[in-house]
Amino acid sequence: MTTSSAQPGAKLTFYRADNRTYEKLQQSSPEGFTAWVPLNIEQARKFASIFVGGKDTSGLPKHVVENIGKWGRTPRLNDLSTYIKYTKDKSTVWVSTAINTEAGGQSAGAPLYEITMALNEFKIGRNGLEPLPGGRRKNMEFSLLLDGSSIETSQVIALNHGPKDDAEVSFLTPIPMSNIKQYTGER
Repeated sequence: MTTSSAQPGAKLTFYRADNRTYEKLQQSSPEGFTAWVPLNIEQARKFASIFVGGKDTSGLPKHVVENIGKWGRTPRLNDLSTYIKYTKDKSTVWVSTAINTEAGGQSAGAPLYEITMALNEFKIGRNGLEPLPGGRRKNMEFSLLLDGSSIETSQVIALNHGPKDDAEVSFLTPIPMSNIKQYTGER
């Protein structure tokens, strides 16, 4: 089961460093930030559903299916987190962001972007998604961030992982341009 009765999402802010100026970003990626190997919304939902018991990997990129196969019968969010942490090439199906302006150590010299959106946070429990209205409380309690109340109804799907106070948030869906602005504060 992947549905839940979540309250309206909390307004969250993330940061991403990118070598493109804001104008160049708007021109080259009018849809916003996308992965090197972007998933469409149905693929992103299917991939996220793997972590709540889904088994259907049809239509997902071959390299993603191969990795899912390595995670055993019941893949967990920490499997995805490890995959993200150690994949540093152009095969990624996610867009990495950080919860602070250091942007995962990538912000030196590159334009920094602020991403703000309302998202619901869920942990994966025995019966599927369980709301985390106060957010993660533990370092290894990884969670999904959704703009809807279920994977099936969401247009934005992300993994909140890493140390709680220095988390990475990896989006399986594009980050819409309407949620992105150039960061002008202090780093």
